[in-house]
Amino acid sequence: MNLYQRTMHTQKLFDEWHLSPHVWGSLDCAHMAARMAEIMTGNNPAKDWPAYESEQQAFKVIRGLGFKSLQDAVSSYATLLDGPLFAIAGDIVAIKGSKARMPALGVCLGPDAVLCFWSDLDDAGQIIPGTSKARRLDMQFAESAWRVA
Repeated sequence: MNLYQRTMHTQKLFDEWHLSPHVWGSLDCAHMAARMAEIMTGNNPAKDWPAYESEQQAFKVIRGLGFKSLQDAVSSYATLLDGPLFAIAGDIVAIKGSKARMPALGVCLGPDAVLCFWSDLDDAGQIIPGTSKARRLDMQFAESAWRVA
């Protein structure tokens, strides 16, 4: 697949997900990454995952499927890159949150941006509940990346 095709597939995901509110088990980072894999390959690796409604339940589902972590699950359908600087449009990236039990996933939009779920912060830097949406974030927050297709 050439870079133009990858970019067009990534645009499709962006159009579907941008500004979508976060909903555990359907509109969350694992399902966004799985949808990107589906657009690229025709296979959605999360299509048979059991339902979950919280981060703790998501972690239990991932462990119940035999994976050690969310990153381990992504590695089952994508190739780990040497670092996020090697990511191109359509690749999956891990973004470390300050309070998350596991890193969030996002999709590389290009050399300097990622689409991921992110919450608004108040003046004290605390997360404002209910504000998590799929948004463009600077690529500098990515800590690892995987190539899809």
